[in-house]
Amino acid sequence: MKNKKLRYLVLLAFLILTLVSCSNNPIKHTTYEGSFSKLKAETIAVDIETKSSQGFYASLDFNLTEGQVDWEIINPENESVFKGYVVYEDGKIYRELTYPLDYLGGTLNLKEEVKDETDKNGNIIHIPNFNYLQFEAGSQTGVYKLNLQPINADGSYEIIWSNKLPRK
Repeated sequence: MKNKKLRYLVLLAFLILTLVSCSNNPIKHTTYEGSFSKLKAETIAVDIETKSSQGFYASLDFNLTEGQVDWEIINPENESVFKGYVVYEDGKIYRELTYPLDYLGGTLNLKEEVKDETDKNGNIIHIPNFNYLQFEAGSQTGVYKLNLQPINADGSYEIIWSNKLPRK
């Protein structure tokens, strides 16, 4: 009887340890960087494979000194998930999400200037153009495609893709 209780306690401890270790996996990020030149106006395609049906997110950041970049994220069934653009005008960078129209209550669906912020110590905090594009739990797994279409653009880009969403 004593061995049976000990065996159950060991199995229970092992189960708890397994569940805790599985739930504490950190979020992994994949980063893609590149540049735009007015001399090359070809579409840039980035394929991103996701295996998570529990949700994930992307962050898009553009540092333009001239021109515009239209972008689109397409799911494995070749359907648009997000579309938008970033444009450099009069020394400032502006962004707009053009699809879907109701994402985050429509807060990104207006053309707005992207500004860095300053913390209480006067340090500048860089804010990415599209900081957190969330793909909900149940999103398709497979290869997503990000298409970047520069239009007379000079500058650079950084794309960050996560493997899952942060815990709530």
